[in-house]
Amino acid sequence: MIPARTIASRTRFLEIALGYKYDADMSQHKSDAGGPCLTFIGHIETPYETQSDCPYNVNPGGPECRVVVDPAFTAGLTGLAAGDRILVLYWLDRAKRDKPLVGVRRSGKVGGAFAARTPNRPNPIGAAVVTIEALEGPVVTVRGLDCVTGTPLLDLKPALRAEAPPGGPGV
Repeated sequence: MIPARTIASRTRFLEIALGYKYDADMSQHKSDAGGPCLTFIGHIETPYETQSDCPYNVNPGGPECRVVVDPAFTAGLTGLAAGDRILVLYWLDRAKRDKPLVGVRRSGKVGGAFAARTPNRPNPIGAAVVTIEALEGPVVTVRGLDCVTGTPLLDLKPALRAEAPPGGPGV
């Protein structure tokens, strides 16, 4: 294990540019309740107004969606381009977090939330691998996300080859 003071002395370029600093004890990143918290880096715009409007899963041929990155984080888009495959992580803020058992559509049986793609789970994190159709300023245009418009954006990452379809681009 690397000592905390060694880790704390390392800062990354983007963290410097944005004024962030690694905090080994996470004291700068705690919620009012004392636990770690997440920083939303933007939001997602889709044609879906309610959870019941949303498709059950990501659909690459689905409607156009906009991933809008907040101005403080747009420098993080540097290096991405149309045609790139990305992993979009988002917070399903309207999900029910107290449902350890859910109906599993494939089998029609009740199963655990971790065995299903349901948004209703203890930590409602959505994940989608999609292709960038356009990138203009803070807006990344993709297709087929499965969330309600206004959903908070957690992160964007290049998709790994294993996450991309066969023959598709990936890191």
